[in-house]
Amino acid sequence: MLLRSLHVSLLLVLVGSAAQGRPRLPRTSREVQKGLTVAYRLARGRSTQDHKATTDAFVRALGKHDRFLPGHSLRTSAYARVIARELGLDTQKVTTVDLAGRVHDLGKLGVSASVLRDASAHLSAPDWTAIHGHPMVGDRMLREIPWMKRIRVAASAHHESFGGGGYPRNLRGKRIPLLGRILAVADTFDAMTTTRTYHQALSPQQAVSRLRELAGTRLDPVIVESFLRALPTSPLGQAALRWAQRSSSIR
Repeated sequence: MLLRSLHVSLLLVLVGSAAQGRPRLPRTSREVQKGLTVAYRLARGRSTQDHKATTDAFVRALGKHDRFLPGHSLRTSAYARVIARELGLDTQKVTTVDLAGRVHDLGKLGVSASVLRDASAHLSAPDWTAIHGHPMVGDRMLREIPWMKRIRVAASAHHESFGGGGYPRNLRGKRIPLLGRILAVADTFDAMTTTRTYHQALSPQQAVSRLRELAGTRLDPVIVESFLRALPTSPLGQAALRWAQRSSSIR
């Protein structure tokens, strides 16, 4: 029954509903559809291992759509764990933000691969609408999985802005879920330190300076400082700095 309802939910997302303002997904490849089917089947499991396997399957499906997304998702997840542990959050919250980091960009299946490869200023208004809609597309894709509730709440908030003006709900300050604020910092750091076709990676030092500039406006300043405090001291933080250094040196 759960698998059937999940397939119905996916069909509704894929087809869309203009009356309800749901963004339409472009036709996904057969490989993506197969990957999503595997993920939804795994979602019937109840163990921690099943939950991780489910999110990993979603990450693999994303990779069939855009080759950048799996690495970005896993690094965002890793950085979010660094922050959560530095903040002293309990094991359940650390696990939740870890899994949310893996699926935070699932809704980018609703953005054509060509747009994802060229998310620059000259994109059309419909293209930007599709990009801004991806948190809610992902939320709807996960809504029928009961154990994903906390995960999707966190994931759908990763583009909210601490000072207001973010999307999709224009939340601000502590009205943004804590785990969503953590993901925002993790996602931003990885985006800044990764080279894309439209963006040259910043050096670790440049990224740290930029995070501090965004603290209090785009990002929660307490979480920014927690992350920056953990970067040079935790193994994952040190790995993040090494990745950023390598990425920024590639020209």
